[in-house]
Amino acid sequence: MRSSSTILLILVLILAACGGSPTPTPTVSVPTATAGLPTQPSAAGETLPTSQFNELQVTVAVAQPGTPIPASGATIEPVSNQPFQFDRVVFTQTGGLSALNLQIEVFADGRVVRDGAQTQTSADAVANIASLIDTFDFFRVSGQFIGAGASADTYTYSLTVDAGGSSRTIISQDGFTPPALFAIYDAVRALGQ
Repeated sequence: MRSSSTILLILVLILAACGGSPTPTPTVSVPTATAGLPTQPSAAGETLPTSQFNELQVTVAVAQPGTPIPASGATIEPVSNQPFQFDRVVFTQTGGLSALNLQIEVFADGRVVRDGAQTQTSADAVANIASLIDTFDFFRVSGQFIGAGASADTYTYSLTVDAGGSSRTIISQDGFTPPALFAIYDAVRALGQ
């Protein structure tokens, strides 16, 4: 009996220790002071405080592989009214079941070097390639034009355009090359045959 009264006494002491203070109530405090916060000018010219609780939410759209993403600054006016001109275009095509390795260089003066053999093309052919490159917006377009796990019969293409001191290379593969980019490839491949 003595052990049961000892257990009862311990339980009473534990319960008394737990229930002695009231449960706290949560309170919400909203900061009202703007001291120390950065400021920004308003349209009316007055300085408004910037809240430390501002958040920037961004939605990023990801295009499917093989889809060109136009440049975001589509409203930028061209520097001149002159048609686009390139200094040099280098096209390579590699791969496929026959392990093809084709390289073609086209220069602004109409020289074409196809796998080491030099020929000459017309000014119209050079202008056509320049127009296709300009229409595709080669220096500003973005996108993913290659895919993972390409099969053995897939061709890989590389197109480098040098123009006015700038240079850019786009690499693509069969199945991921947009039609406008393929049109450039076809125009270059038609030269020097």
